[in-house]
Amino acid sequence: MIYNYLFSSGLSNKEFLPNHSKDLYQILKQVKRENIVMIVDRNKNFLKKIFLQIKELQTEDPLALDSRAKDLRSLITEVFNSKNSFGKTKIHEIDDDADNLENFCKNIKNNGIDIDAIITADDENIKVDGVKNIKISEFQFHNIEEKRQDIYDNGLIDLSNIQRNKIEQLLKKSIWNSETIYLYDYHLQKIYNNHHLYLEWKTSFEFWISIFTECKTNKGKIKLNIVTPFPKDDPNEDREKTYKKSMEKIKSLAKDSSGIIDCSVQFMDSRIDNTEFMHDRFLLLKSCIFGLGRGADLLNSDGSFKPGSLVKHEKIPISFFNKIRNFNKIEFN
Repeated sequence: MIYNYLFSSGLSNKEFLPNHSKDLYQILKQVKRENIVMIVDRNKNFLKKIFLQIKELQTEDPLALDSRAKDLRSLITEVFNSKNSFGKTKIHEIDDDADNLENFCKNIKNNGIDIDAIITADDENIKVDGVKNIKISEFQFHNIEEKRQDIYDNGLIDLSNIQRNKIEQLLKKSIWNSETIYLYDYHLQKIYNNHHLYLEWKTSFEFWISIFTECKTNKGKIKLNIVTPFPKDDPNEDREKTYKKSMEKIKSLAKDSSGIIDCSVQFMDSRIDNTEFMHDRFLLLKSCIFGLGRGADLLNSDGSFKPGSLVKHEKIPISFFNKIRNFNKIEFN
C-alpha cells in the first residue's frame, strides 16, 4: 500500500534547513526506498526549491549545513528523477498551485487521490479539513508513519483474513497512479485446456480489473501487460497455434464492459540451462512491486479469498523484471 505525503512550503525555507537537514534527509531516504509517494506542485516544485536553497546556503556560509548537504542534494535529485523510473516512481506532479495549500489539497482529493498526511515545519500552524499534519521532528514516531513502516517492513498480508472492503482499500491505494501494470504469473499459461482453472482465474480477474480501473491518473486506457511462461506444446497441434490459442484465452480474462483495459500477453522461457528462472508471481505497479504469494488467482470461483492469498511489498530491483521480459520471448498485443 502506498502512502501519499505532501510537504509544506515551510520545509523549503532557507531558515529551516540548518536545523532540520538531517530530518529531511532521513525522510527522503525513506521516500526513495519505501512505499511513499510525494505529491508536489509541478510549477513550484518543492524538491527543486530545496535543492536551490541548499546551494544558496552553501555559497553564503559553507558551514551552515552539516557534511550531509551534498548527500541531501544527491538524494533530492534521485527522488525527483524517479518520476521516470517505472516501479520506483516516488513523485507525482499536480498542475496546481501549492501556495494555497487548502485548495491544493481539495483539488487532489476531488481527483480521488488520498492524502495520508502533510509534513510541516515545527513552527508552522497548518490546518486543512480532513488531512492530518505531522511535524517533521515527530515524523519517525508518528502513528501514521509507524503504521506505514509496519506494512512495508513486516511484509505479508493474508487477504483471506481481511474483510473485502479493507482489501480493496489497500490495493486501490497502491494502484492509483498506475496507467501501466505488469502481472507476472508462473501458472497463468496453465488455463489453456483447463476450464475449471479458467473459471477460477476469471473470478480473480474480475476482482483485479475492478481494482485496476480505480487508477486516478489515466486519461485513456489502462495498459495491462501479462508475462507468463510458454504454454506446454500440444503434440497434436502446431506450436504457434497453441501459443495463439493460449494467448486468446488469457486475454479473454481481462475483458471488461468498460473497455478501459488494453491487455497484451508475453510468453517467456522460465528456464535457463534447465534451471528455473521465473517461478514467483508479481504485480509491478508504477510506485511499488507486490509479491503475490500463491499467484494472482486469489479468489475461488464463489468469490471467497483462497487461504494463503498473500500480498507483500517486494524489494527487488527493476533489472530483474527487465531481464524476465527480454529473455526468449514472444509477444501478443
